[in-house]
Amino acid sequence: MTLPVGSRCAACGVAALAALLGLALTGCPATVVTAVDAGRDAGPAPVDAPADTGGDLDTGSAFDAPSALDAPVASDSGPRADTPILPPVDAGDPFGDAGALGPPEWVPIDVLTMGTCTAFTPCGGDVVGTWDVTGACVEVPIPAALFDCPGATAVGTGMARGRVTFNGTTAVRTSQSVVSVEVFVPTLCAGFIGGCSGLETMLQASVPDSACVTETAGCRCAARQYFEIDDADGYTIVGNEIVSATLGKRWAYCITGGTLLYEDTTPPGGPAPREEGIIELGRR
Repeated sequence: MTLPVGSRCAACGVAALAALLGLALTGCPATVVTAVDAGRDAGPAPVDAPADTGGDLDTGSAFDAPSALDAPVASDSGPRADTPILPPVDAGDPFGDAGALGPPEWVPIDVLTMGTCTAFTPCGGDVVGTWDVTGACVEVPIPAALFDCPGATAVGTGMARGRVTFNGTTAVRTSQSVVSVEVFVPTLCAGFIGGCSGLETMLQASVPDSACVTETAGCRCAARQYFEIDDADGYTIVGNEIVSATLGKRWAYCITGGTLLYEDTTPPGGPAPREEGIIELGRR
């Protein structure tokens, strides 16, 4: 998803350009965890990146979603290079022996700006069974100061795979996910913070798996984070909500046919942080 950034003044708000990637991804752990709530067939394993996507997961890959977040732009940053900034990494496999169903497939998830995911109406339904992640919409905060740089663009992409099994009393979840954000910063703006190397230093201070490359018109930077869930907890159904027994979590949900949509409705200030996003699961 590409968010072309409008122009106001070349030098205004340049310090927030690095903050775009840092803020976007520090806002994602809860977001991505929600997007990939899933079930468990085996113990945990380290998560680096999907190994079976057919290529790297840097932003701007084949998994870019339609430009639902496109906004007017006064100046074009030019075409993005095809060369990935960050190398692909093997994610490992936390699913172990996934039985007859096999492990869940990696699927793209929408990464949009705040307030733009389409809402749904909770309707409840019978959750008992096995469900795989089939999609999600998660929201990433974009600092308004980025809009002060003419021609700057931000692109967010995500991938996830996961499974959740409800047996009537216990929910078992396993998942992996990756969220990437790529930013293009024109040379004029990047010069105020030490060029591409200065921008990369600022970015890596908050997101270690990140890098910047110098292009003709400016700097192209990418940041990437990975997340994993492997847990089990009791649950009850209260109205149109799934309520966890010990995690302090609540999720509004709606089942239509073989699709389950849900969203975290945990009260602020509770024992567990609210997981942002709307998640789609498909019944197996």
